[in-house]
Amino acid sequence: MPDFDSVRIKLGLTETEAVRALIDDVDFLIQKVLLSTLAESTQALDDIADGALAILGALVSLPGPIVAEKRNIPFVPTVLSPMLTMSALDAPAGSGFGMLAKPPVGRIQHLWNKGWLAIIHREMRRRYAKQIDRVRELHGLPPAKSSPIFNVDGDPPLRLGLYSPLMGKIQKDFPANLVLTGFPNFDGGPKISRQYEDEVQPFLNGGSPPIVFTLGSLAPAAAGPFYKDSLAAAIQLDARALLLTGKNELDCGANALAFAYAPHSLVFPKAAVVVHHGGIGTTGQALKAGIPQLVVPMNGDQFDNAARIARLGVGRVLPFRRYNPETARSALETIMKGASMAARAVDVGERVRAERGAEVAAAELAKVLLSA
Repeated sequence: MPDFDSVRIKLGLTETEAVRALIDDVDFLIQKVLLSTLAESTQALDDIADGALAILGALVSLPGPIVAEKRNIPFVPTVLSPMLTMSALDAPAGSGFGMLAKPPVGRIQHLWNKGWLAIIHREMRRRYAKQIDRVRELHGLPPAKSSPIFNVDGDPPLRLGLYSPLMGKIQKDFPANLVLTGFPNFDGGPKISRQYEDEVQPFLNGGSPPIVFTLGSLAPAAAGPFYKDSLAAAIQLDARALLLTGKNELDCGANALAFAYAPHSLVFPKAAVVVHHGGIGTTGQALKAGIPQLVVPMNGDQFDNAARIARLGVGRVLPFRRYNPETARSALETIMKGASMAARAVDVGERVRAERGAEVAAAELAKVLLSA
């Protein structure tokens, strides 16, 4: 699939405009990013698939199932976050899912959720299936039967849930052959920049644990006043702050440091609280660090991840649209004064660190390859 910059340039959008469109409109992601490049992406994958025994890909990676079916090899979907299981027993939270009953659910709520999820699946097919089927036809395949984004045709020999079972246990209505591996955490390996060694490490080691603020790798382009508001909240709390701002420039005082990017695995364990957008990778790193969280969801599965963090007892939720110095200060003050949440985060961190997500995923995938 073409990279993000290639797509936004083709659409004539600035980085901020494109990221804002992705945040505000799921249809933009599917129509303008995924489907508009599907024919090109599918052909590119097919061109390099000679000799492949299987194809592994995320559910949103639409070319994978097409090429795998064409070549009669297994497609192994990766389920990156609990929301994508679309379970009626552990229903997703967030935009578009407000009508669903949240766990625990009884028989009536279960039936209610099943009905609504069936409607959502039908709507996904109505909106997007024709465009996918046109590409499938180019590769000699019949129309797909599954709901785009949330499932794939047939019965894959394996589905990899690449997240901790602490975020959501296996339910009776989960897709078949789903294995929860735990988080396969990776954020660039041990290599760090000289600038990080000169600036970030001395700051982390130079006082009390700071509040770490981050919006991941993509969202900083549409951060708005998030970082200024975060700095203001930290000043009100008389707390130190490390702000991972991407390309955003920010003037900080003596008790704060703004830095473009630092590996989460290095800075989160030294934080007092981690404030983040709820992306599944960032969420996994924060859980692993054993630090309380304030989740500021912006779009997609971030709302569901945030709800699960709150349910797990290791963080609070403050939607991005309601984030300002006063609401951030209030939420952070509650977190920092609560000993029970910090203790719960430490316990969960120990359990997440004991997971071996990458190893489990590799072992399960090896079984598929050996039987192919």
